[in-house]
Amino acid sequence: MGKGPVGLALCWLACGLPAVFAQDPASPPLSVRLAGVPKADGSLEVTLYATAPGCRYLKVRSAPSGTPLLLLVDHGTHSLGQEERQAWTKAGGAVVATNLEETAPRVGGLERPASDSRVVVMAGCDGGELLLADAHVGSSGFSFSVNWREGRFTHCCENPPCGYRYVDCSGPAFTCCGPPCEISCGHVNCP
Repeated sequence: MGKGPVGLALCWLACGLPAVFAQDPASPPLSVRLAGVPKADGSLEVTLYATAPGCRYLKVRSAPSGTPLLLLVDHGTHSLGQEERQAWTKAGGAVVATNLEETAPRVGGLERPASDSRVVVMAGCDGGELLLADAHVGSSGFSFSVNWREGRFTHCCENPPCGYRYVDCSGPAFTCCGPPCEISCGHVNCP
């Protein structure tokens, strides 16, 4: 587990891994950094930084309700039909057509149920759909990143009083706890 300046350096290094591994087309790495900021009107503003070569879409949902938040569709592919895009927006989520090689959209006015405590990120890539992150982040604002390559996950959390922390996991599930500033693989109860 990384904390302080070392944790920050490792989180940023992990976010830069896609450039290092870009020469291996068999399993391109994926890197996603997601931040959700609650607004005064009760809505959520979501910013997603992604490097997802070989992917056709990224889906971000609030959990456990499954509420759609953000659907990024690579503008160079037509992997998702118009019906699915319309269903996503009808359910309250935002749809953005972008270049998934590298993107950073910011979308506001999203609704996340107050009872939800997790955020899930799915990546639709050449090998099928991958559960990239199942982050237990609580019911307020959040900021986390995940870097995936060949079944290995590096998860990072950021909280204002804690700074950056990271953990290497064998799966997509992880927990970001504010004070006492912990990050864990899997879903655990925060103190």
